[in-house]
Amino acid sequence: MPKRDVKYMAARREKIVDAALAVMNRDGSAALSTPALCREAGISTGALYTHFKSKDDVFAAIAERALRRRQEEFDFHDAQELSARVSELATICREPPEIEKMRIELQIFLSGQNDKWITSVFSQYAEGRELERSIARLVRVGELRSDLDPAAAAIAINGLIAGLRLLALMGSEHSAPFDRAIELLLSSMRKPEET
Repeated sequence: MPKRDVKYMAARREKIVDAALAVMNRDGSAALSTPALCREAGISTGALYTHFKSKDDVFAAIAERALRRRQEEFDFHDAQELSARVSELATICREPPEIEKMRIELQIFLSGQNDKWITSVFSQYAEGRELERSIARLVRVGELRSDLDPAAAAIAINGLIAGLRLLALMGSEHSAPFDRAIELLLSSMRKPEET
């Protein structure tokens, strides 16, 4: 059998992850069995095991995708983009597709609590180091206050966004205090002459 192209193999993995998300979105994480996944992806069991060793490997791939998405969300070029992106995230996290992603990520986290790789990926996701690095860079180049603590700012932003996501997941519409807190936080991060 000829060796497959790296791009082809990566695309197949992504297709399988998409199928896993579709099954979980429709039926919940407990319904994600090998037959259900293969049926959804339109592949054989052998093809599945060519790309993933186990269901936990599929969960890890979903968690890694969430982490990559998060890293892309928090790559800012300037303070204006930081404010716009955080405000956008605060809005988007209340929309049905994002609520479904959050529900699935939570299911994966709970299902994979005994898997060190899955918990490691979710730890990176929650810690927000990519956000801290972006904020630190903006402080260094003079886009944000020079006395701003990037770690504390990242924790505050992550905490507020996580709170909004949790409220949305629970179906609550009482997010106005979170919106105001995000607005105050972003305002406090700007240099005094920009406030």
